[in-house]
Amino acid sequence: IITLFVIVPLISSFIISLTDMDIFMQDVKFIGFKNFMKSFREERVWNAFMNTFKYVIFSVPIQIAVSLV
Repeated sequence: IITLFVIVPLISSFIISLTDMDIFMQDVKFIGFKNFMKSFREERVWNAFMNTFKYVIFSVPIQIAVSLV
């Protein structure tokens, strides 16, 4: 069950992320890591990383402390 619902979608989404295709899955071209390089140059991606980092640093310890109390 884990293979079907976790591992197969994980591998297939990684393979899809290495391609350039339209919404109808026509004209599929393998482009490698260009999608990743393009996204890491985006300011919004770094903003999302910073928001996630702030959440982990501040919110998670507070939630753990409150739940232990």
